[in-house]
Amino acid sequence: MDRASDYTVVLTHDGVYRLDRVTDPYPGPVANITPVRDRAQAVTGWRLRPLVTLQGSTSRVWPSPNDAIAATKLLTPRKARAAVAAANAGARP
Repeated sequence: MDRASDYTVVLTHDGVYRLDRVTDPYPGPVANITPVRDRAQAVTGWRLRPLVTLQGSTSRVWPSPNDAIAATKLLTPRKARAAVAAANAGARP
């Protein structure tokens, strides 16, 4: 079974990406990927905020949300890029 189909990425209204597990057992949110902002409110990186026990450093600032998602080892870097692109495309009006 393809593990990447077990997870989806959702862009929330406040600019946070949420990694969700969509299959049984235990469907639901797995982690939040939050933007790190400087004093001028420009995004300087992304931080992984796990909601369950995951691989990946929570203290590191990742250059992009797909790098932070790929650090969890739940999605490959290619599938993480595709998931973030799909979340961005779905968020547009």
